[in-house]
Amino acid sequence: MEELIVAGEVKTAQEMLQHLAPPSALDEKLQRLNLDAGRVFFLRCGRFFERAFAHLTASNIDPREVLAMFPALRVGAGADLGKGHTRDALPGC
Repeated sequence: MEELIVAGEVKTAQEMLQHLAPPSALDEKLQRLNLDAGRVFFLRCGRFFERAFAHLTASNIDPREVLAMFPALRVGAGADLGKGHTRDALPGC
């Protein structure tokens, strides 16, 4: 599944889960898949923000976990969150 997510083949991974996961665990596994996909797309420096957002909201992630992915954006971390914000504030970009 991980290789499919990294390759952007989330739909294929979802279809595989629907065929392979026991019905009692399917919802939990789909939640996790969406969480993992959202993180992968988010960590690509925002290039895939819309895809990331769709997956993260489908996973019921706690918004604090999303913020934790970007420690430089925390209040007091020295990031400029005003008018002059830049992409440099994002780690890895």
